[in-house]
Amino acid sequence: MDQLGQSIHRAAQTINQLKQSIQRTAQKKDQKWLISGILINKKPLVNG
Repeated sequence: MDQLGQSIHRAAQTINQLKQSIQRTAQKKDQKWLISGILINKKPLVNG
């Protein structure tokens, strides 16, 4: 994998870890909030 590919792979792993953490600690919260939060956090990685 090239450097960009490795960076994207690491970012994806980080997002998955954050998602799992959020789901464990905020299971009672609205799923829409969870999904929108992940999408917002993902945008800088895609654009950057």
